[in-house]
Amino acid sequence: GGDFGGTGPQGSRPKRLGGHERHISALAAFGSVVASADATGGVRIWNLPSTTAIVEYDMGSEVSVLAWHPEGRALAMGTADGRVAVLGI
Repeated sequence: GGDFGGTGPQGSRPKRLGGHERHISALAAFGSVVASADATGGVRIWNLPSTTAIVEYDMGSEVSVLAWHPEGRALAMGTADGRVAVLGI
């Protein structure tokens, strides 16, 4: 893991978001909502500053890209083996 001993914005400690089984392979933010994906296909959506995932989804294989709809209503996900899904939020 990284060195989380420093300080974040406005002197706060950076938060660590857990729950992924392997390394993070994609990350996308829309305001305070962050989507993360890992090499196993696990996708999690977080509403910061909470460190509890509000949505969990399994794509089945490594997610290589995440992208939010311009108004934050959906999250597009693409896997390394060419599958695409859109999750309505």
